[in-house]
Amino acid sequence: MLVSNEGKMKYKEFFIRCFTSFCWNCLEEAHSPVECDTALKWMVKNSSESENVTWILANTQPCPNCKVLIEKTGGCKYVTCHCAYAFCWTCLGSFKCHDKVKHDENAEERVRNRFKESNMSYVYYFERWDANHKAQEKELAELCKNFLQGISDGLPEVGRH
Repeated sequence: MLVSNEGKMKYKEFFIRCFTSFCWNCLEEAHSPVECDTALKWMVKNSSESENVTWILANTQPCPNCKVLIEKTGGCKYVTCHCAYAFCWTCLGSFKCHDKVKHDENAEERVRNRFKESNMSYVYYFERWDANHKAQEKELAELCKNFLQGISDGLPEVGRH
């Protein structure tokens, strides 16, 4: 399936004779209508490495400018990313217009709530995607079973005269 967004290919899935389907872009199993990066994040989050992912999500924050994850191991709340963007670790606000003395006391709570909402949103969409995926696998297994049964029903019996 080829989906176009203003002339750009989003993802392309192929279905081959052995009833296997995969995404041409990321070479993982077919995951439409979810885009590759989202599907890969979901797979990682639900793999055996999910504990590592949980730790990373709890101990890092994305740079508000370039989105690269940053781990802060100590020091003050002033952080400078490799992209040269300076921001507050607590509220993710730019230090250009940040009051270093009078800090927003509710900022940490807002960041925690944002993470909680993001996780709830992930669970909501992942559960639906996963249920759809399992239903497709069940349908494929039933199709293969019926196909093989149809073939065996059409074959002449061997050894009987």
